[in-house]
Amino acid sequence: MVDKPNERQYEARIPDLPDVIVLFQRPADIVVSVRNGSVDFGITGLDVMEERQGENDEILILHDDLKFGGCSLRLASPRGLD
Repeated sequence: MVDKPNERQYEARIPDLPDVIVLFQRPADIVVSVRNGSVDFGITGLDVMEERQGENDEILILHDDLKFGGCSLRLASPRGLD
């Protein structure tokens, strides 16, 4: 069940894990929340984690490839450029 406790936040509960609250946050906010200890763990992209983890590698990566999603880099330019 997903609830919206305020205009800027969504959270969910898992019936079989009554003490667990799932927070839905922006990717960069997940890293900051883990770093400052307001959440126990987060799932976000490795690129975002590397950008926001802090100066002293304050975050421990538990698993670095969940095999979820993917991306590829494309370079584009207008036709006719030399």
